[in-house]
Amino acid sequence: MIKAFCVETNKTINPFGDGIGKTRIMDQPLSEVQRNALNDAGVTWVDAVPDDEPFFLFSDRTWFTSELVEKIIAGDYGRLCVKNSHWLSSTGALQELDGPGMYEMAWMLPGARPEFETCPVVVTELDLRAVDPDDVVTAVKHPALGISEKQPFWLGTEMVFQMDHWTHILRVNHLSMSYAMEKGKREFTSSSMFKKALKITRLLMKSRSINKWKVMQQLNEIEKGADIHPTAVVEFSTVKKGAKIGAFSVVRGCYIGVEAVIDPYSIVQMSVVGRKAYLPTRAMLNLSVAYPGAMVSSGGGYQMCLFGRDSFMAFGATILDLSFGKSIPVCANTGEGLADSETHFLGAAIGHRVKVGNAVRINSGVSVPNDAFLVASAEALLRDWDDAPIHDAVTVRDGKATPIQSVKRVPLASRG
Repeated sequence: MIKAFCVETNKTINPFGDGIGKTRIMDQPLSEVQRNALNDAGVTWVDAVPDDEPFFLFSDRTWFTSELVEKIIAGDYGRLCVKNSHWLSSTGALQELDGPGMYEMAWMLPGARPEFETCPVVVTELDLRAVDPDDVVTAVKHPALGISEKQPFWLGTEMVFQMDHWTHILRVNHLSMSYAMEKGKREFTSSSMFKKALKITRLLMKSRSINKWKVMQQLNEIEKGADIHPTAVVEFSTVKKGAKIGAFSVVRGCYIGVEAVIDPYSIVQMSVVGRKAYLPTRAMLNLSVAYPGAMVSSGGGYQMCLFGRDSFMAFGATILDLSFGKSIPVCANTGEGLADSETHFLGAAIGHRVKVGNAVRINSGVSVPNDAFLVASAEALLRDWDDAPIHDAVTVRDGKATPIQSVKRVPLASRG
């Protein structure tokens, strides 16, 4: 049995401050995701470096797939280096790499020191394919945005990512969901004609129709104990035990965690809703991640956002997510200065236990620190009617009902 050793970097990601291994990927800690990928590749994670046998080396901040691990240990000894320019340009922003495509993964000789800096470099091609963004999610198209051309996504079963910023939590969750779909697709296309026919027959029997929409509703993984209203639309999704999806909700391409609740009339697409997270009635979550216990109420709709553990978004709060012409700046992971996210489409990161009140507006790229309590200005909030007239028009000024003064009109004949 091949063994693997993890290099601890003690990395944390703002605004959460958690150890990197606790970062949530598909509602699981990154360390657990790594362990599962190693197990699928036939590799055992050990606590000490093997003395007399080759071993696989990785860092605690590296996300990878089992197929890539298999490719590395079947190749030459050395550190993984990816030269695919398309992959690097579409995923490279804000990653702290030693060089272009230099990831913290290596196949090590017996007795080698567990460090990446002294490893020989092994250039490895990833098995990827280009995917049009419109095939993954409806893209925003308008000349006012000033975005010249959409770049394709590059997806496959051999993927890797260094996690150094809160935007990477979103990105790796998206890659993980795409990986699951890509893996299922490849398993189907590589199977025999008999197995393909058997799978198609079973699918049609479950859907009892050849209508594509009814067929897609059968392409789910739904655990026993999940409660899905018969009027809800659930497609290409994983729904864990105890989760509840209310009437007339739409859930597409999502991971819905244990005992998560999605109330009626909500729309959730390409998002992860963590254990016991709660989306009240008419919530809208797109390409976002809600950590366990988060409550994300209906607002202006949330896209490309990250909600920390037990955070609270009140009804009517808004997070902007588009930049007109320029890419969105974000706070550097050090907490000092700004960095370029290299994207025009990004929401915000809401820290653990943050409370955001009604009518609060948060700009794109902003990160709100743990335990913050954010409320809107009270100047326009009516707190006292006092002696304002009942039948005349009034406005709110400094919290009080205040009569609107009429503007005296000047007759046309007297205007000079």
